[in-house]
Amino acid sequence: MIKRLLASFYPRSSTAFMFGVSLVLCIPFLVWLLFGQTHPRQIKHFELAGKHSFDLHVIARGVVAPARIVPVQSSIMSNQAKLIWLEKDGAKVNAGDIIARFDTKPFEDQLRSAKADLLEAETRLAATEKTINLKKEENAGKLSSTIQKVETASIKADNMLGGARLKRGKIWESIKSTKRELKRALEDLNDFNALFAKGYVSRHERDQAKNHYMNVRDHLEYLRAKLKNFDAYEWPRIKREAELIKSAAKEEAERVRRTTALELERLEVRHRKELREVAAKKAIVKTAKKNLAHCTVKSPAYGILLHMSIPRPSGSRKIQIGDAIWINQTFMEVAETDELIVRSLIREADVAHLRKGMKADIRLDALPDRIIPGELRYIATLPQSNEQRNGVHLYPAKIRILKTLPEIRVGMSATVSIIYRHVKNVLAIPVAAISYHDATPIVSVWIDGYRTENRPVRLGAVGNKWAEIVEGLHEGDRVLKVH
Repeated sequence: MIKRLLASFYPRSSTAFMFGVSLVLCIPFLVWLLFGQTHPRQIKHFELAGKHSFDLHVIARGVVAPARIVPVQSSIMSNQAKLIWLEKDGAKVNAGDIIARFDTKPFEDQLRSAKADLLEAETRLAATEKTINLKKEENAGKLSSTIQKVETASIKADNMLGGARLKRGKIWESIKSTKRELKRALEDLNDFNALFAKGYVSRHERDQAKNHYMNVRDHLEYLRAKLKNFDAYEWPRIKREAELIKSAAKEEAERVRRTTALELERLEVRHRKELREVAAKKAIVKTAKKNLAHCTVKSPAYGILLHMSIPRPSGSRKIQIGDAIWINQTFMEVAETDELIVRSLIREADVAHLRKGMKADIRLDALPDRIIPGELRYIATLPQSNEQRNGVHLYPAKIRILKTLPEIRVGMSATVSIIYRHVKNVLAIPVAAISYHDATPIVSVWIDGYRTENRPVRLGAVGNKWAEIVEGLHEGDRVLKVH
């Protein structure tokens, strides 16, 4: 009918017209055949969900570095240490090789001056020690003399007391003798009085007897008064004098002892001070010798010598001849190349998976076709300060290169893949078949033989190539790759 209508409108070109109409009607049908009816055999990028085993990796970038870097520091205790020669940067050195020299002249001058000061201090010390020995001998003589004086004073005091006692004894003996004489004189007087009364003796004879009696009596009173005076005055005086003599001698001995001890203590204080000065001078000499010895710097290990950058008013630059180096300042390093590592930074989400000793695959940018075995040797417990990527903390790690190749150089960039788990015989699909919608993993599943369906799934372990499917798919399901 359509053909007749068209032919009525276009009778002259009916054949061409009919061909065009047929072509227009066939185009949609061809499009449907090619694109509308899709069959699994016609899909180029699909995979079957099935059992697979795969490894889980932590992948990080890093740089090849020596496993151990030995710092080279200045041991010269002075701010006058100036470099006069340096081994070139990057040179290979052996342990004990000379790698730098400092100017020795300032330290040679210091050593000469220190030795002169030490000699002077030792001379003063020797003089003081000699003075102390002489002083000890002198003090011993003084103390011996004072001891003798104390003994002499004691003897003198004892003699005084003994003489006083003897004197009192004599007075007492005189009193007793006079008493006896007085008794005899009284008896004689009584006899003369009786004889005078009878007329046998004259008055003169009687008076003589009487006078003798009275003289003896008066002498007895004198002796008694003398003894009383001796006991009351002379004996205390003599006793006090004896005590003063002893006390004076002892006080003098104590004064001499204190004086000599004080003089000796002053000398010993000076001696101790000079001992400290000598010790200090010896330490200065020792330091000067060490400084002089440290002017020649030797390599502490075998490896590559690296010049350090030091701050300068004009900016940081590498050390050079003429620079002044402070004590304990690291101005060079020796990188030991016997063992190499890759220094890397691990994301905080990956740190929990890693343990020391885990195996790793290392691929250098300079050797992309070589996979070098490695081992995780260290991972920090604290993140690196001021080192974040998109707000994620990064932890320093060291991966040891187990197979050293001559092509490997310090400073080369590397990609490290650390194997932390082996997933065995689980339902898995390629990672390339997974897309995400609002953080939900989605898989395009081929169903009914002619269409696809977006299906959410729950993932388990996810590796570089395969992802474990915990829920949402069955073994044998066909999934489309979207990447």
